[in-house]
Amino acid sequence: MWAGISPSVTSIVTELRSDLHRSLSLDHLWQATQGLIRHHLPHRSCSLMLDIGDGEPARSHHTVLDALQPDYLPANSIAISRPFLAAHPRVRVYTYSQIVSEDPDARQRRIAQERHHDEWSEFVHLAFWNEARLDTVLSIRRGGSDACFTADELRFLEELYPDIDASLHRMRVLEGERRRLASLDACLARLPIAAMGIDADGRCLFATAQAQRLCERWNHNLGESHQHLQLPGGIAELLDRASLRNGLWQFTHPRDAALRVNLLRDGLGAEPQPRCPSFVVSFAEQQLASLPEAGSVNASLDRLTPRERQVALLIAEGLSNQAIAERLERSRRTIETQLGSIYRKFEVHTRTQLLRRLMRR
Repeated sequence: MWAGISPSVTSIVTELRSDLHRSLSLDHLWQATQGLIRHHLPHRSCSLMLDIGDGEPARSHHTVLDALQPDYLPANSIAISRPFLAAHPRVRVYTYSQIVSEDPDARQRRIAQERHHDEWSEFVHLAFWNEARLDTVLSIRRGGSDACFTADELRFLEELYPDIDASLHRMRVLEGERRRLASLDACLARLPIAAMGIDADGRCLFATAQAQRLCERWNHNLGESHQHLQLPGGIAELLDRASLRNGLWQFTHPRDAALRVNLLRDGLGAEPQPRCPSFVVSFAEQQLASLPEAGSVNASLDRLTPRERQVALLIAEGLSNQAIAERLERSRRTIETQLGSIYRKFEVHTRTQLLRRLMRR
């Protein structure tokens, strides 16, 4: 592969080819493509024209290395090539000389297209197709008496073609995915709920407008950053513990009793990943008058025996009856009996009600 390239240049070409394969944006793809061409094909100008379809390119990148006129900019057009492309569907590589040999009118189209038609005398085009529709053209132009492209240079471009084609296909897929995610983010932001998705490292995956507002309120009340999407203080350090098992974790703001956060592991609907869990953080505001008095919670705790208090505190950590029994080295039946006594002293009937009371302590 890479016929006609000296060994000293081969390593550079290989590195640039790797850059092309790793490119995740059109700008990076264009930089890698220019680098590959510059190291093997001397030229005056080069263009990447995209989103062509049945008309002219909707987007383009141009580089001019050697212009006769300081204001020269290549035409964003494939008018010269259009009849040739129609006669040769899905052609990959062709030159201006090939077009003129079949279509003498191409010279007149060139004059009509370019004011500075002396800037080049030959080009080679790489045409990239999306099935039967022309999508992208890479144009490399030369001028002067040595404008013709050699057989080795054309062979190099033929060998390079699949790499650029695969990278362009990847760009189309990524751009479509980015548009889809942008639409989804905009939709989620407008939902009338206060929820945000986070990964195991605390990075925000999405957030509704209400979640951004309450997240800012949570952080502001702790004297921390006002950055909207910073993970609420007091939550980040609990992620490792919450990652150990599924379930709903509930927390109340330490200084704002009306603000509560629920943390749900693997709540995004994806297949659970033990090593890479995801979380849904939902915020809730309550009227202070509806919240249990902290004094009444503390009084209820004071009525518990030391062993019952141990059980209650482990329940607040989210442990199951079996896990509590194993931690305290007691039977599960003993834990259930003590839990019944705790319910009575807290005047609740369910574990969820007990958790809510304990979270207010």
